[in-house]
Amino acid sequence: MTALEKLRIRVLLVEDEPLVREITAEALLGQGLDIRAAASGEEALRELQRGDRCDVLFTDVNLGRGIDGVALSWEARRLRPGLPVVYASGAV
Repeated sequence: MTALEKLRIRVLLVEDEPLVREITAEALLGQGLDIRAAASGEEALRELQRGDRCDVLFTDVNLGRGIDGVALSWEARRLRPGLPVVYASGAV
């Protein structure tokens, strides 16, 4: 990992809709953030359990089948107390 990569904020983006995940990742990358994208809460939890770097969790609230964004954030904070969480939803 380069010194620049160490300085960049790493965001774990969790979104089950591929197009929304891609657009959101591009927008965050455009702001200079380092993005790791996951397609489900379960995939995100595996990454957190492996100990991969994560400075911020950015998650959709409704993730389709399986764990939702709120439950994901609870488990993420159990694993990493104090982890900042940003919630998003396209639900109307």
